[in-house]
Amino acid sequence: YCQGQGNPHPTDLCHQGWYCSGGAIEPEPADPATGGQCQPGEYCPQGSSLPTPCTAGWYCGTAGLSTPTGECHAGYYCTVGSTTATPSGVGGDECSPGHYCVEGSSSEQPCPPGFYLPSTRAENSSYCLDCTAGSYCNSSGLAAPTGDCTEGYSCPGGQTI
Repeated sequence: YCQGQGNPHPTDLCHQGWYCSGGAIEPEPADPATGGQCQPGEYCPQGSSLPTPCTAGWYCGTAGLSTPTGECHAGYYCTVGSTTATPSGVGGDECSPGHYCVEGSSSEQPCPPGFYLPSTRAENSSYCLDCTAGSYCNSSGLAAPTGDCTEGYSCPGGQTI
C-alpha cells in the first residue's frame, strides 16, 4: 500500500489477514476496490494482493486469517475453500460408505477389493470390513459385498472374486 501521494515506493506491506490491490492507501483497506479483509474459506499472508482460497485438506473458519485454521477432521474431506473441519456438502463432505478419510483429507479413499464399509465418516482403513464369508467384494469403495458366491464354490472372508 502507499500512504499519501507521489511515493516512489510502497509504504509497507498489507497486514496479515488483509489484501491490498491496486491503489490501496492503508494496510487494512476499507474500500473494496483497493482490497479488504480475507473472508472465511480464504487466508491472506502479510503482503497479499489477493485472497488465497483455503488449501484442500484444510479449512479457514473465520475472517482475517493469515494461515488456514487447521486440517480437516478425520472422517471428513475438505475441498478448496472449506470453512469448517466437518463440512456437509459445501467445501467438502463426510466420507461416504465404502470410503475413509484420515485427518487432512482432500478426498475420500476407497476401501480396497476384498473389503466393504457400510457406514459414513470412517477415519482410516481399519474401518474397512473383510468381505463376509460366503460373499465376494470384487471392486474398491463398496458399501456392501458385491454378491453371494456361486453355489458349489467356497468363499472365505475377504474374497475378491
